[in-house]
Amino acid sequence: ALKYAMTPSWFVLFRSQKAAAIASSCNILPLNQDLFQVHPAPGPEEVNWQSLWFNHTQRVWRGWLTAPFAMIVVLLPVSLVTSAISALNSQFCAAVKWDWYCASNSGAAVVLRGLLTGFVPSLLIFLWQGLCLPRLVYMVAQSEGRHYSLSAVDRRMGEIYL
Repeated sequence: ALKYAMTPSWFVLFRSQKAAAIASSCNILPLNQDLFQVHPAPGPEEVNWQSLWFNHTQRVWRGWLTAPFAMIVVLLPVSLVTSAISALNSQFCAAVKWDWYCASNSGAAVVLRGLLTGFVPSLLIFLWQGLCLPRLVYMVAQSEGRHYSLSAVDRRMGEIYL
């Protein structure tokens, strides 16, 4: 790490709580107080090491750049996709004119139509909300680079969901 550039974040140890409180109340950059922020350090297993490498400007830019992606991920209308699949059945029958599938009342055709219009959309919703959405929200929260602890990343994921 020291071979390239130093990280803009540091861990500082104090001998007493009083010394830590005094240091946290210091204003060493009066023009921009956002550049010097003091937080209690998370536990060693809770440190989000990736976010420590970003400076304040990079964190702000990453937050602005990931906000539209977060909105798209959360607001993506999965019901639009599932209703399109349900409507695909009638469009398929109009375009292809496959008599066995479209007009037949045989058991296999009815089951296949039921699977296509009932089971596949439910499966897609389940896969989206159970597998894809949590991973995408985690990637958005981690890409912001704003959170120093993994529990703060988890809280941010909750904020994105809401």
